[in-house]
Amino acid sequence: MKTDIFINIQKNFKPVCLLLALICFISIPRVVAQDDSESESEPVKKVRPILKLLSNKYDDNSRTLIGIFSYKDTETREFFKVKGIALNFYAGVDSIVELGSFTTNEDGMAVCKINPEIKLPKDEEGYIHFSVEFEGNDFFRASDNELDLIDLELQLSLEILDSVKTVSVKAEKILANDERVPLTEVDLPIYVQRMFSQLKVGEITLDEGEGSFEFPNNVPGDTLGMVTIIAKFDDHEDYAYLRKSQSIDWGVVTSHHTIYHPRSLWTQVAPIWMIVTLSIMLLGVWGHYIFVMIEMVRLKKGPKETVQ
Repeated sequence: MKTDIFINIQKNFKPVCLLLALICFISIPRVVAQDDSESESEPVKKVRPILKLLSNKYDDNSRTLIGIFSYKDTETREFFKVKGIALNFYAGVDSIVELGSFTTNEDGMAVCKINPEIKLPKDEEGYIHFSVEFEGNDFFRASDNELDLIDLELQLSLEILDSVKTVSVKAEKILANDERVPLTEVDLPIYVQRMFSQLKVGEITLDEGEGSFEFPNNVPGDTLGMVTIIAKFDDHEDYAYLRKSQSIDWGVVTSHHTIYHPRSLWTQVAPIWMIVTLSIMLLGVWGHYIFVMIEMVRLKKGPKETVQ
């Protein structure tokens, strides 16, 4: 009886295995298709970046556009700069000039240098329209930013008038068709370059595009008295960052060599008499400590017994 059951099971084993294999073969594509449909129905949520656009104009009239790419973490609420993002820079509205594509560095900054010989399109009011664009990728959404500026030309001159050190500035707006309009009723700060920052020494109020300022006589310079005088707009709404600078020997000559001072109370090396006095006092104090410790040990041992 048992033998017949075993024979029947052995005969039906192969058809059952084939049936199970066929069921698995048919069901696996359905599961894979279902997973694919679920993944397609739930796309990855892209991060919305923060894209800033800055403009700097320097002494040689060259201009630099700076695009800063970052994003804000929704959990930690911290801002992070992103490296390796390609940003496209443009100028103009109707007639667009492609300035190039540049990649962000470790600080999330992409720098586009504009040659002063390039003719940038302007509108009727003389504004130059700059823009930066990010096309988007698998992680970040597409983003862009714009900036409208007026081209401004600064001229800085340093001269001595009637024994007075005078800083003179001339400023003109360059509008459409190269029309020049003097800048008026605007305050222009004057700075002196220091080692780690810039020291503001005064301000010039421009009238009909011109103004002057009496440079102070007590500004420290280097060993030759040289100072760098800077006239600049910093993050102005119409001119952004714009500067002109010159170096001249109008500073007070300074020397950073250490001067030898004899031993005294206010120097790093104390006088001999103070060292001797302090040493004697410390020896006396520690001598008392040692004497007390010796006496305490002798009291603990007790008096010596006399042998009769």
